[in-house]
Amino acid sequence: MAEDQKMRATYPYGPWAGTRGFLGRLKDGGVPKRIDNSVMRGMSGSARSEVRVAFRFLGLIAADDAALAPLGELVDAFGTDRWEDVLTTRLFAAYGGMIGNDSEWLDTGTAQQLRDHFKAAGSDSSTLDKSVRFFLAAMNDAGVKLSSYFAKGVTTPRAISTRSPNKAKSKKKPNGGPDGGKHDVTDEKATPGSTRYPFALTGARQAAVILPDTTTVAEWKGISAYVEIMLGAKKGK
Repeated sequence: MAEDQKMRATYPYGPWAGTRGFLGRLKDGGVPKRIDNSVMRGMSGSARSEVRVAFRFLGLIAADDAALAPLGELVDAFGTDRWEDVLTTRLFAAYGGMIGNDSEWLDTGTAQQLRDHFKAAGSDSSTLDKSVRFFLAAMNDAGVKLSSYFAKGVTTPRAISTRSPNKAKSKKKPNGGPDGGKHDVTDEKATPGSTRYPFALTGARQAAVILPDTTTVAEWKGISAYVEIMLGAKKGK
């Protein structure tokens, strides 16, 4: 029991979308006795580790990866009108030590207060920002209204370029794009095993996302919730 509590003390630091997506996979295939590598095929080693850390912290699996009752409850609620209530209960139970006895500060607290609470509760400084992002995205998915100041202090991850480092750089003209026009996203190519989804924004702006072909609708919903948090953070700057 002491070892189990020790494992749960590590705050989740991976993307909430990954944890949510895996819950959706279990919804389709059923909850196994253990969450081991055989039920996490198709996931990278780091993604597996991040999901396990999140599951342990949330009290969904034990230190030996055995599935616990709350996992079945959360999976059963996935995709139903009970999802927000069940997820909210699980999140407040898991983050109780960080939140404290008086949760009113969650309504009007600042980003620094949130970080201080995580630090005081033992969050690893090297993954602090990631842990905060996971918390905010999960709470958003649960429909919990938190202080608008929290998102303003979220550090947005750097975008990873998909361009080849050896590709010649084109000269940029005054209006932004290589040809002097708006930014063109049509040169972004999907790699084998992934698909590019282009779409239009307001003002004739073009955008696109590239996703692995194994991405599920449930995983996309988690990604969408995460992007919403990030956009809110940028607007607050």
